[in-house]
Amino acid sequence: MAMNPFVNATKQLENAASLLNLDKNVLEILKNPKRILEVSIPIKMDSGDIEVFRGYRVQYNDALGPFKAESDSILRSIFQKSKRFLRG
Repeated sequence: MAMNPFVNATKQLENAASLLNLDKNVLEILKNPKRILEVSIPIKMDSGDIEVFRGYRVQYNDALGPFKAESDSILRSIFQKSKRFLRG
């Protein structure tokens, strides 16, 4: 059975935290995302049917600075184009 990439990454984080004697509270913060963005984008297919695609962005830690705002503007652009496309 293939291992889930998220489970694998979490185990690697726990191993690194153990080697560094990282405080358990800091580890808990690092294991949980600060923000999760989930989007649904309806697309009209060539057949005329509408198919909804899902997208995700998970951001864990902004200790080195703010999260990039460009992802927000890109998502806004995609939404606007999708709305115009669906309206015809």
